[in-house]
Amino acid sequence: GDHRDLHSFPTRRSSDLQRSWNVPTSAGMSAVGVCFCQGSQCHGILWPVNNDDELKVLDIREEGYTRVLLRRDDIRKDGLAESVYADDEVMRPLTEDEIQIWACVPDDPKPASSTYPVAQTYVDTILRGCLSYSKDSATSFRSETAGWNEHWVDDRHEPIYSRGDPDYSRSKGAQLDRLISDVFSEQEKYLSLEARRQYDRSPP
Repeated sequence: GDHRDLHSFPTRRSSDLQRSWNVPTSAGMSAVGVCFCQGSQCHGILWPVNNDDELKVLDIREEGYTRVLLRRDDIRKDGLAESVYADDEVMRPLTEDEIQIWACVPDDPKPASSTYPVAQTYVDTILRGCLSYSKDSATSFRSETAGWNEHWVDDRHEPIYSRGDPDYSRSKGAQLDRLISDVFSEQEKYLSLEARRQYDRSPP
């Protein structure tokens, strides 16, 4: 990787990668992962790894994922947060020898299910991060993420996601729902709302 001391760089568009709800977790919920899908694209964050030791720590943290090297030409700066890149040194012309970019791809992807649902508090946390850059970043997360289905539950009253902020989810819930409802189809709205009404924390 690049050994300069860099910050994270959001909203990079990556070709032929698709984000999806496809990672069952030990918390009993589904997380987002990426897979290779020709013609797809998604936005994400470039997070710097400054040396081999940090790379080893990353591999330990991302157990259950395989680190896959991406082509530099498949990563593009995007206009969703154009102002962030006014002095963006990372996007100057670089060769493959100067910088390497990886994606962590899940080893055993599975769709969201009743056992591993999409937890609303996890969605809220992701949207909160997206909104720290721009509203468009949040709506692009929804539209570019596959795998939304009826196993999407409202856990704001009893969070599944331990790293979430319940107070934020409850106070901003209606605003966050409106933010991404613009890109739902009517069928998706029905499925998600029906799943939320039927949410039950009892074991399957």
